[in-house]
Parts: sequence; structure tokens; C-alpha cells
Amino acid sequence: MIDPETGQLTPDPETGVYARLIADEALAGVPLVKVARLLNEYEIPGPRGGLWQVNTLSQLLQQDVRALGVILFF
Repeated sequence: MIDPETGQLTPDPETGVYARLIADEALAGVPLVKVARLLNEYEIPGPRGGLWQVNTLSQLLQQDVRALGVILFF
């Protein structure tokens, strides 16, 4: 998310912890199917409120701005 005062990219306080988890697990080589299962087991809603899918995680990790935010701020 963009901080309205500074205009800089900052972690979302509500979802940043999940972005960190996803990035850490992916960097550790955990298959995305296992990451999706973990998120769904703990009933962490996906970006649109539904279940996590491998494709959703893959897209999230490939998006430049979000990936940059995860790498720089976590």
C-alpha cells in the first residue's frame, strides 16, 4: 500500500504478515501448492476473499510492485 503522507510503498498492516509468509516460504523452496494449503487451513482469505490457489500465489509473487514491496519491506 502507498503511505498517503510519504507516498512510499509500505506493508499493509493487516496483510503484510501473510505477504511475508508467502515470500519466505517461496524463497525456502516450499511448493506453492503447500503454501496455498497452509493459508487455506488457517482460513486466511485470499485477495478476493476466497480460497488461495497456486495460480494466485504465482501471480502475486511475479507482480513487480508487490514482489518489490515484499523484498524491500519485510
